[in-house]
Amino acid sequence: MNKRVLFLTTANLSMKPRLVKEIQLARSMGFDVDLIAFKINNWTDNNHDLLAHQLKINHTTIYATRHNFLIWLISSVCHLIAQKLWPFFKSNLLLSAFASNKRTIMMWLYLLFHSSYKSYSWIIGRNTATIYPILFFKKRFIGSIGFDVEDYHPGERVSWCQPENEESRRKLLLSKIFHYCKYVSFAGEPIMTEAKKTFPYIGKSSQLINVPNSFSSLEFNHPENKTALKNKIELVWFSVDISANRGLEQLIEAIKPLSQYFHLTLYGTRIPSFYEQWIKPNQSFINIKQPVSQIQLHKELANYDVGLALEIAATDLNKQLAISNKLYAYAQAGLFIVATNTLAQQQFMEVNPGVGLICGQTANDMQNTLEKIRLKEIEIRNSKIKRFEKGKKLAWDKEANKLKDIWSKSSLL
Repeated sequence: MNKRVLFLTTANLSMKPRLVKEIQLARSMGFDVDLIAFKINNWTDNNHDLLAHQLKINHTTIYATRHNFLIWLISSVCHLIAQKLWPFFKSNLLLSAFASNKRTIMMWLYLLFHSSYKSYSWIIGRNTATIYPILFFKKRFIGSIGFDVEDYHPGERVSWCQPENEESRRKLLLSKIFHYCKYVSFAGEPIMTEAKKTFPYIGKSSQLINVPNSFSSLEFNHPENKTALKNKIELVWFSVDISANRGLEQLIEAIKPLSQYFHLTLYGTRIPSFYEQWIKPNQSFINIKQPVSQIQLHKELANYDVGLALEIAATDLNKQLAISNKLYAYAQAGLFIVATNTLAQQQFMEVNPGVGLICGQTANDMQNTLEKIRLKEIEIRNSKIKRFEKGKKLAWDKEANKLKDIWSKSSLL
């Protein structure tokens, strides 16, 4: 039997570097890979196609927009009907799935009309929106089921699908998929701990593994040992979008009185409203760079002094539990890290002493932290190579062995 893995996501490869790493691992193990993903109608679409070509996988992309108007219309109507009916049938899996995410319906419709019976070594879901399609078609797609919990989905605050009901729906969906999983992987111990608390039976039928969101050491340039002072201390932050409620408002307020000492570079797509209110008035100390490939970004991190991981815990429970891939990228690049005091980030800094500072989540807290950094400027730059060497211990190359061991034991191989 051919070794083949099916990955399902309602995002795409550009938005999910963790998924890219798992696909690379599967390909290195000799698996053929099928991927079902989505086109979002932004810059990520072209990059997704490029990555899929480079990875040499069979990929199907479903349009999340009105490109296929009939599918969009049907899914929109089903989504609204399910939301209306759900309060009366809260234990119904189909209604919970359809009310939770319209892309679940789009994926289900696509598979209903385009998929055929096929054997896989592994069928791996990436988020709660893929759960219903996996369970519905588990007889059509024959294979062992795995599920990756990159975020604690019941703890995410959402605004587009009845947020007061969404937590219950996601818990129901996860409770169903966990019963069928041979393994469940988590992107951090805090998320795994919370999942065990919410679903106490989870470890009885599934193997649970913690697979942190780190990267290959080969993606990072060795930093130069520069002791000379630059004009300013270079701060860096990156994400898909440069938008509100990401901690940037507080950061900009903190930098203002210290702008003679600090310069901030932001990687991402600028959101016009945020740009006009926060970036444009402060262009003297802020520079925006358009999104670049993951590898290029990781190479360029060597040009900066301090990496910023500004999670705001008040946003939702997931922000407390999730360890951003920013932390690993900064640590592996040798940057000095400033991380806000969420539960997960505090644990990361405790386990990796000397890589940076924890700060509060207000503008005043961040300003006080920047003052400390200003006083340690020479020390921070002189210890960059030491941090870089220490960061090699976090490399994905090591963490991937946990998945490799499980995948190689598939009963279908």
